[in-house]
Amino acid sequence: MKVLQNKWALLGINLAVGLAFFLIAAPALQLEHLINILFYFGACWLFVGIFLWIVHGGFFDGVVYGFRKSFERSFKRRDYLSDNDTVPSEKVSISFVKAACFQGIGLLILMLFLLAWFYAG
Repeated sequence: MKVLQNKWALLGINLAVGLAFFLIAAPALQLEHLINILFYFGACWLFVGIFLWIVHGGFFDGVVYGFRKSFERSFKRRDYLSDNDTVPSEKVSISFVKAACFQGIGLLILMLFLLAWFYAG
């Protein structure tokens, strides 16, 4: 778990995995394929980070509360307001949200540098 706490080590692992995909799966070793792979990795990390940021902000808490309330009523239970049920915003760690956004932004910035180099040359 120490790797997940160090955002630079995780970025290095993402770059190594992206480079491995590039060397294994690319039909030709062209910069365009590396740019595409970095975009896919960066977009996935950024999507996860933004989605978890929205969940952490409490956007889905009302929906979860409504579903719990309606399911408890349909099963004729009266404990739909129990305190032991947690909402999604309490389960998401803000440190993981920041780490995922950092990974996505870091990979996309590197992809943009490579894209500028690709079109400049």
